[in-house]
Amino acid sequence: MFINGTGGFLTCTCMGEDLVWYYAKNNVESIIATTSNSRIKRLDQATYSRTSDLAFQPILESDIGWYECRCTTYVSNIQVAGIWMAVHVPAQVNVSPFTQTVKNGSNSSISCTLINNAKNVSFQWLKDGMPLKNESENLAYSLNGNVSILEITNIAQSANYSCTGINYLGSGNIATATVSVLNSDNQYCKTHTDTIGNITWEYTNSGSVNMKPCQSGFKGVVTRYCQYNGSWDDPFYGQCVNEKLLNLNTQIDRLKDGIQTTNVSTVLEEIQSATNPAERVLWEAELNAVVSMLDKLVNIKGSTGANVSEFTDLMKIASNIIDGGTANAWTGLITKGKQGAETVLKTIEDFVFSDLKESRMRNSSQTIHTNNIDIEIGFNSTIEFQPTRNGSSLNNKTFTTSLNLYTGNMSAYAAVIFRNVGNILQKRTISDRNNCITTSSLDIGPDVVSLQLNPRPEKLTHPLQLTFEAFDTQYHTPLCSYWEPNATGNGEGAWSSNNCILLTQNSSGFVCECNHLTNFAILMTTQEFPENGHSVQLSIISAVGCAVSITCLLLTIFRHLQVWRYIKSRKTCIVLNICVALILSYGIFLAGVNRTEYKAACTSIAALLHYFYLTVFFLMLVEGIEIAVSVLFVFFNKSRLTFLLPLAWLIPAGIVGASLGISRLNGYGNDQHCWLTVRNGLIWAFVGPAALIILCNAVIIVVVIKKMFNTSAFMSKTEKEKAKTSLRSLGVLLPITGVTWIFGIFSVNEDLYVFQYLFAIFNSLQGLFIFIFHCLLNNQIHAAMKEKQRRKESLETCTANTRTASNDEAGRRVNDIEIETSNQTQRTSKLQAIVLQLQDLVSSSKRRTIHKSHPSSIES
Repeated sequence: MFINGTGGFLTCTCMGEDLVWYYAKNNVESIIATTSNSRIKRLDQATYSRTSDLAFQPILESDIGWYECRCTTYVSNIQVAGIWMAVHVPAQVNVSPFTQTVKNGSNSSISCTLINNAKNVSFQWLKDGMPLKNESENLAYSLNGNVSILEITNIAQSANYSCTGINYLGSGNIATATVSVLNSDNQYCKTHTDTIGNITWEYTNSGSVNMKPCQSGFKGVVTRYCQYNGSWDDPFYGQCVNEKLLNLNTQIDRLKDGIQTTNVSTVLEEIQSATNPAERVLWEAELNAVVSMLDKLVNIKGSTGANVSEFTDLMKIASNIIDGGTANAWTGLITKGKQGAETVLKTIEDFVFSDLKESRMRNSSQTIHTNNIDIEIGFNSTIEFQPTRNGSSLNNKTFTTSLNLYTGNMSAYAAVIFRNVGNILQKRTISDRNNCITTSSLDIGPDVVSLQLNPRPEKLTHPLQLTFEAFDTQYHTPLCSYWEPNATGNGEGAWSSNNCILLTQNSSGFVCECNHLTNFAILMTTQEFPENGHSVQLSIISAVGCAVSITCLLLTIFRHLQVWRYIKSRKTCIVLNICVALILSYGIFLAGVNRTEYKAACTSIAALLHYFYLTVFFLMLVEGIEIAVSVLFVFFNKSRLTFLLPLAWLIPAGIVGASLGISRLNGYGNDQHCWLTVRNGLIWAFVGPAALIILCNAVIIVVVIKKMFNTSAFMSKTEKEKAKTSLRSLGVLLPITGVTWIFGIFSVNEDLYVFQYLFAIFNSLQGLFIFIFHCLLNNQIHAAMKEKQRRKESLETCTANTRTASNDEAGRRVNDIEIETSNQTQRTSKLQAIVLQLQDLVSSSKRRTIHKSHPSSIES
């Protein structure tokens, strides 16, 4: 006696030279020829007699049948011994109907049928999960062979009725039927026959799902939802499978077990016929069934190899199930969280590589073309695969899907192009080393290219070039990507762009370059933009711009420190703080914004950039406040930097800390940049404060410029002088108030090229403008440098005895400069004082003291 799911074996011993095992069932006899991959294995023992074991690992219900060994003796006689293998299994039952809606007080019945070879089965019924031990007034049982019938009378309430079969192995599965009472006061769907499978759907309560067995020739369940308004949804046939496919799957299982009830060639031909897209469209469950069958066939033929006919049939089957008509079924599978057509791609790759690994294609070549798959297998050092389509060459086109690789050594290769599969593949992309996400903003190009080499190199010595034909003019910003089968470490794959770059692009197509082998495709953003292909130019502009800014800011700091004792003021302190923050932010940006390969490092870089960029903006706000107070309130001389500067450095730390805590680091860095992501809204932790500060500083600039325009002294100037003064004032104000940074807010994550270019340009001009207007054109800096040089020359010519006097004279000269400047200010109008402050952005506390002591001079 054999029990389903356990191990077991049959042993045959004879005195002879040749022993063959046979299996027979339903008057069909087959040879048993097991392999190392078979569930059933033949184990022969080398003894004086011939002994052979058939080991079952494990025994299944499908193994029921007659097993016979035939042995040819040394005198050419044939000895035969056989046994019938009976496998004991738990009961498997099914109920009918699955669902039914009845009127209150009516009667109904449910059938429970044994559907396997279980013996000595008794049936157990349950109502809402509780066993029905005895018949009652409205419940009665009857048994008709392997069918138990439950009669329900005078139904007053809805309930779930379940059935299970029990034998000495225990309880089998539980099958459940739902009986709903139709309430005439509620909406319900009326009886209707659909046009897909011609199934009649009886009236059903609204908000309920009706279930029916699949139509004749199919196995499975069809479901249909009754909406709350009493109208039917379309029936869902996705769980139905053609019985022909199920029978073929059983034959493949027997082949895989080593029982040759048929041959692989015959099975392949029949599957190709059953999946012909011209005959009918496959449903979801059928796609899964065919993919499973292909995978089994690949395992069967992987060890022995397929002939040309089998190879071609296998490619045609794969082409059939990725045909355009199956798109809805694949999309349904992906929507339900199941795998897409990438399973087909992997199966074909595994099959092709098994040929390469066994070197069966060495010194030979083979090309196969189907409707949706082109494949070339060969042996060469230079691989150029540009297949034809529809029997005609496409070489006259600038871009067609193709690949080129120089390996440097003779290698066996297999190149495959899968056509029109982009919309039936999963869109998961790798956001970092440990996480995969679905990116709905990315679409996959129609063609996917695969290349396999044997021996498989760890890294390509020469880059692989892949060409893709443009497929839709609305798409821009192509991203060269490859499929990483185990991206998350738990068997789930995703698209990645590591080590792949976009080499060339125009309206006709794209050329990618990669240094490794796998599936490649083009991922595209779905937004439309006027330009594309500017990543290289933007990278160069950004790098040069940041370098120019850092250089100019360092020169600004150096020049100010040289003459610090002469120019020390509140405005100078603010400018130097802005320079330091900008240098740090630019340096981190250049060194780390693209270091996405390490999650922890990328997160840290994004957080540091967030902090220093916010600090820059808050320092700019301090500068705006200082300008407004200095111009609008001339006599307000109380120091504000004591608390403003510390706040400018501390508030950003609070914002970044809160963002890190709330987001739990999710959004600090993505698969392209170490910066805040747009997708989860974290970018607003930077954009919000920055935009508010830009708005405040813009208002301050408008108010200050307007006040200057309204003075009589400004109005008395010529138009040329007015324009010159206005431009000079804006040149001083804009770089240190952050208004130009509005172009950079979305330059990293959003594909708005105009903003990216404007930001890249103004990014370099900010440091340059600060250097020009706060060093080169700063009158106070010039005066301080002249005085420093004068002191240096004086110190060099004076003797040691007169050095003290010279120092006193130098001090008096400094006072003379300040008094001269004060006197000049006294002679100017209020407008001239404002313009001077806008031009220099520095006003010494000494000068304000003089103004305060002589108010009448200002009014003159």
